[in-house]
Amino acid sequence: MSHLSFRAAAATAAALLLSGSAGCGSKDEFAKVNGQVISHDEYMRALERAPVTLPGQPRAVPAGRLILEELIGNKIIAAEASRLGIAPKDGDVDKLLALQQRIMKERMPDKTFEEAMKEQGVTLEDYKRQLRDQLTYVSLHSQKLELKEEDFKREYETQKASLTLPERAQLRIIVVPTGSNEFKQVQLLLASKTDFAEAARQFNAPEYKGRAGLIQEALPYTAAPGQPSIPPAWLAKVKATAEGKLFGPVEAPGAMGQPKLSAWVKVEKKLPTFGLTYEDAKPLLRQSLVQRQLQDPKNKAIRDSLADLKRKAKFESSDPRHAEVWKALIKAADEAGSGQTPAPATTMVPPAGGG
Repeated sequence: MSHLSFRAAAATAAALLLSGSAGCGSKDEFAKVNGQVISHDEYMRALERAPVTLPGQPRAVPAGRLILEELIGNKIIAAEASRLGIAPKDGDVDKLLALQQRIMKERMPDKTFEEAMKEQGVTLEDYKRQLRDQLTYVSLHSQKLELKEEDFKREYETQKASLTLPERAQLRIIVVPTGSNEFKQVQLLLASKTDFAEAARQFNAPEYKGRAGLIQEALPYTAAPGQPSIPPAWLAKVKATAEGKLFGPVEAPGAMGQPKLSAWVKVEKKLPTFGLTYEDAKPLLRQSLVQRQLQDPKNKAIRDSLADLKRKAKFESSDPRHAEVWKALIKAADEAGSGQTPAPATTMVPPAGGG
């Protein structure tokens, strides 16, 4: 992650969480569907075969291969960090967890971190274990790269703008074709003081109906090009409308050549500008700087030295398939000569979409 931002810190790829028993050959019952058994082994093998596409990679790889490499790499890096006396402490993990919870609350004020984890079937201990792996990776590479406090402070000054969330609002909307029967129904419901969320469940564009019109991510008043923000035509009205109040109908943005759309907009919450101090942001700064430094050709020897720890690892598995997969991974790495040791995935629980 060469460029640091709240979006990069909070909205990362949803990695498949395979347990340490993946592929162990267990035939234990996993679940039943109308009385038919799905075995744990059947479930795990399906997960292992599932294709996963990583940012910057040209094609998908099986999840089992990806997770096997990550698990082995995490064990090796943890052992090396412990040997050097730089393994993260429980307080470091708790601090990063609190930071990510805080960022998520600022971006999606209606959603709790616990709810997001439950949606993915992730326990708090699972998540903290992933955070520990991430911190260990960064700590080890920080030492190998000889990064100093002044490097992180310089990174903070460079990235300060992306560590700030501007003024923003969380909206709930109803969008229907202008002048349609739905348009008239919405007018009647709102005139009769029907709860806005209930009206949004009954009549709305399909992408907004599921969450009763709630756009989960608070939208900035203005944003960088290509980033979501409050439609400019609505901006003055959003600013003038108090929390819990609504305005409309107003014209809703739509595709050219399509029928006109109208919207009613309820302002659920207004949030002031929010920024991270240097001390708060330091775990994110360290990760950002480490990732960028490892891409520099001058640090190839560092990448190679840590990749060699993986190549020399003694890997044993009760399932011969996994031993063969590991041999193939090592062979491919040797042939590529890249010296790359993939970083553990940034483990922020990914937010649900805005619709």
